[in-house]
Amino acid sequence: VSFSLAIVLLLASGAFAQDAARGKQPENQKDKQPGKNQAKPAEPPKKKALDGPTLLVFDLVNDAGVDKGVANTLAEMIIERITNLKKYNVVGQKDLDKMLFWEQNKQLKGCSDTSCLVQIAGAMGAQYYVEGSVGGLADQYYITLKLIEAQSVKVLERSTEKVSRDEKALARGIERVTDTILGIKTEEPTAPAKSAAR
Repeated sequence: VSFSLAIVLLLASGAFAQDAARGKQPENQKDKQPGKNQAKPAEPPKKKALDGPTLLVFDLVNDAGVDKGVANTLAEMIIERITNLKKYNVVGQKDLDKMLFWEQNKQLKGCSDTSCLVQIAGAMGAQYYVEGSVGGLADQYYITLKLIEAQSVKVLERSTEKVSRDEKALARGIERVTDTILGIKTEEPTAPAKSAAR
């Protein structure tokens, strides 16, 4: 009996070796193959582009009394405020740098003429663009913004405001003129009611 059992075990081990050589695996290991009967990791959701029109925001022109860095910061505030509306695909000039836009349009870099702005907006497929300026005189800042239709170069909205020469007032002023050219009603905080004199 022991001799017969040894022969059976020998034949079984030989069959196992042949299956392994042919690439087969034992039945109890098939379910352990990677990729089988295992849930695939969930893919991160892709960021969906807005279906709205593209709006290009150009850097503000810094007139007398305002540093270029301040004007650039104000432009970023405009971009953020319009982006939060979720109505436009907003593109700023820094985005153009990341897109290597200037590599193919070197002749337009640094040009702020209306014709150049129209060409840049057209090359980006933008339906609208925002341009403006900020300057300081005496104890006040002057802010001007325009919303322009790129194809017709028609000024759709224009807003100008002067604020006290204070950074907080300047930031609030930028928000108001941005809301104005986009047709958004800005609610001013109401002053607390004075208590009646006794």
